Amino acid sequence: MGEFLRAGVVVQEGRIAAVGGEPPADAERVDCTRFAVVPGMVNAHCHSNENRFRGLWDNLPLEPWMLFSYPVLAAPPQSPDEIYVRTLLGGIEMIRSGATCVVDFLYELQGFTDDSLAETRMQALSGRRMYGRTLVEHLDRIGFLGPRICFEHGIWLTPHDVELVRDRGVTVVHNPVSNMKLGSGICPVPTLLAEGVNVALGTDGMSSNDGNDMFATLKAAALLHKLWEIDYERWLGAEEAWRMATAAGARAAGDADGLGTIEAGRRADLVLLDLESMVFTPLNDPLRQLALGSTTLAVDSTLVGGRWVLRGGQVTGVGEAAILEQGRELGRELVARHDEGFRVGQQLLASVRAGWLEALGADVGVRRSPPL
Repeated sequence: MGEFLRAGVVVQEGRIAAVGGEPPADAERVDCTRFAVVPGMVNAHCHSNENRFRGLWDNLPLEPWMLFSYPVLAAPPQSPDEIYVRTLLGGIEMIRSGATCVVDFLYELQGFTDDSLAETRMQALSGRRMYGRTLVEHLDRIGFLGPRICFEHGIWLTPHDVELVRDRGVTVVHNPVSNMKLGSGICPVPTLLAEGVNVALGTDGMSSNDGNDMFATLKAAALLHKLWEIDYERWLGAEEAWRMATAAGARAAGDADGLGTIEAGRRADLVLLDLESMVFTPLNDPLRQLALGSTTLAVDSTLVGGRWVLRGGQVTGVGEAAILEQGRELGRELVARHDEGFRVGQQLLASVRAGWLEALGADVGVRRSPPL
């Protein structure tokens, strides 16, 4: 994982036909001598419905934040055009930052059940009060856990929870940028990986990240876990973070054999990184420079299923400038239509804050945030 070789990649019918060897005589040839060709990253957790809320809130933990980002008591409906534009805004940002697949948790109903698990201390406390055990233990007791299940966040897991997640083949999706912005805590990724748990990466939604940039998520994952008070030989680095963003993400997306690596038979989801860009100048270690310092400036072209969605720095298939213009026009109007929902959230804030403060002082069996 993360090894760079000089070889040709043959793409046919949306898949990688061969790595190395000669392509068919009539094939289109793309000179990639100045590029690093890498598998597209998988954004294993995102909420495209939040794309209209970039930059609206700060310094709110999850539960108070939910009152404003998901004002279900007074959420205005959206037109098909508004949904189309906001979805494209997120998609464009992802393909420009090296992602070719996304698991989108989309909420369009008047009410919803949040998919996150063990994201916050308040959730951990609620599970114990409601069920007399952790949320993971409760889900295992009702037979819910299995290899098709992904836990988004997975921060406040007890040692027994980790064993259950491992034994049932559950994937944990790590969302480091969102978790930092919402003050949720730090997912125990080194422990999860040591136990053999599959850990993928996600941006989470725009409202809790202020971006869909997978490079930012990749770098955060590679750096954040050096803060644990553990032997530095257990620290995560570029290689582990890249594996989470690719091969581990493929499993989270339900296509472990089709995504995540450049091998014959897999989907031709490929990203061409410009080795003459600032990111790779000078070129010392391509994997470390990719995981620790790459930005959208390095992405020249992107293939999804063998089709160019970005080529030579230009988005194909849609007019990017027109989408951005529509996003500016529709975004202002749409956010204004949420004013009533924001007012309702403000009215409920005091009671939710009281519950959050109570949870802050409660013992939930583990610590996932450092004391000041």
